[in-house]
Amino acid sequence: MLVDIETIGHWFQAWPLGVLCIATSRLGLRRITWSEDDDRDALARRLREEFPNASLLEREPDPGMAREFDEFFAGERKRFEIAVDPRPTSPFRERVLRRLMHTRYGETLSYGELATAVGKPGAARAVGRAMATNPLPIVIPCHRVLPADRSLGHYTGGAHVKAFLLELEGVSPGTPLLAPAFR
Repeated sequence: MLVDIETIGHWFQAWPLGVLCIATSRLGLRRITWSEDDDRDALARRLREEFPNASLLEREPDPGMAREFDEFFAGERKRFEIAVDPRPTSPFRERVLRRLMHTRYGETLSYGELATAVGKPGAARAVGRAMATNPLPIVIPCHRVLPADRSLGHYTGGAHVKAFLLELEGVSPGTPLLAPAFR
């Protein structure tokens, strides 16, 4: 029996907090990780652990994707247009990630509001778990989801990364939540 081995191409790209590792499949953006100390070997190991059955190939940056990231970090891009391939692990996580992609630049919402928006009022903790496993942070903007008290809350990449991304979008944690675009 032949097994179709997924090919994951990846490249490293500088960003204001270090270096991004951007991984793609034939369908689009597959994974985003980063290192603040430019440890590309650690990022490559993390990819091998996450995709143990894939063929990993370091490649030249995709010019369009690389440009979109550069424009976003320069404050010139408000919305990503690149194809994504997040492959959520459950229908609930897929609904959460899809809804989150419709929040506008500079808007925030609470975990509870996002749970309600996907038809699961009271599932704020489950939304938090979906955010923690988001394979495409920045592009699927989980940094825009805040606890009900408007604090930063937790962020897989560290609270300082979440604060940086929110400040880039002109949001100061602790200010009133802005109405989500998908209401």
